[in-house]
Amino acid sequence: GSSHGTSQGLEHCFNSTCFPPVMPSSHHWSLLMWTRLLAALFASVVLNDHLVHGISLASRSGSKLTVSDMGSDTVWKNASAQCSEEEVCVCPPDERWLLSSNMTVDGLKIRGMLKWDEEMAGVVLRVGWLLVEEGGVLQIGSSNSPIGKYPGVRARIDIKQQAINKHPIWGDRFLNGDGGTIKMFGKPLDRTWTLLSRTVAEGTHELFLKHDPSDMGWNIGDQVGVATTSRGESTKHRIVDIRPASDELVPIASTQAGKEESHLSAANAADGNLGSLWSSYLGGREDHWLQMDLASVTFVTHVRFYFQEPRHAPEYQVEVKTSPNGSWWTAANVSDGKGGWQEVPLNVDHVHSIRMFA
Repeated sequence: GSSHGTSQGLEHCFNSTCFPPVMPSSHHWSLLMWTRLLAALFASVVLNDHLVHGISLASRSGSKLTVSDMGSDTVWKNASAQCSEEEVCVCPPDERWLLSSNMTVDGLKIRGMLKWDEEMAGVVLRVGWLLVEEGGVLQIGSSNSPIGKYPGVRARIDIKQQAINKHPIWGDRFLNGDGGTIKMFGKPLDRTWTLLSRTVAEGTHELFLKHDPSDMGWNIGDQVGVATTSRGESTKHRIVDIRPASDELVPIASTQAGKEESHLSAANAADGNLGSLWSSYLGGREDHWLQMDLASVTFVTHVRFYFQEPRHAPEYQVEVKTSPNGSWWTAANVSDGKGGWQEVPLNVDHVHSIRMFA
């Protein structure tokens, strides 16, 4: 077989600008494996059990507002000023209420229209129950101003543990439309779910995802759920920061090769030093392979090799397996190999080991 060899080295990066390392003079390969984790979310737990987000379009003018999409003569009353906290509040059929500040009532019947103020952040409606009766309208957001359009502005409805005045039919702790209309407009998302690219330890506040949150339409302030994959309790959290996508080095636990010499061991290919080498030039036809076992099962987006001239591999394949006793399968074939840095896309989940076979 043809003679080959390899070693590993690291680029030097500053402010996202990377400079290639100095090439050793020895004529062998060198190997570098990176993984790009598309993004990370920093999340903090939110304790509210009942949450509804929403916004609406309105212009403010004192305690009464005029809304352009309902006609210039439409008068909106301040919903928060209409009722006391312990009474059942009724929005009459001929009235339009705008919720622009926190409102707490025992129960709420909507026979006219109740709409959220789009410019006010942190508004909370706290009720024991809410009923939209025939002819009534509860509007949260609109087609022009859907939920999530304005960062930090959302509508939240908290249902109290118990109402003083229960509804004669429905009781308490409900939100219902009995012949009325409930309109909720949400901001379209390109993707509403994703998978973790890395196992998360209990108590951590950073999640590594397979998809970029910005590409999915996720924003700071959004609520996300982390679903358990086994028996346990799924949890809700709030996004407080989104880190840009970046390349991250995947830790390698061990290495082995088809052929090794004492001074040219497989470990040299994973020590971060381009001056140390692994070589298979004394091996037979089936000995020109290098295996790397990862420190943990990981989603790997790409692997980078550095082959030194002139003994590079013109053709090689990258194989992966997902468990110690699993079978190897080909993740990528390279037919135009050359010296220098070579990046091979993988995008493979649950990778336990990677093998380059030339």
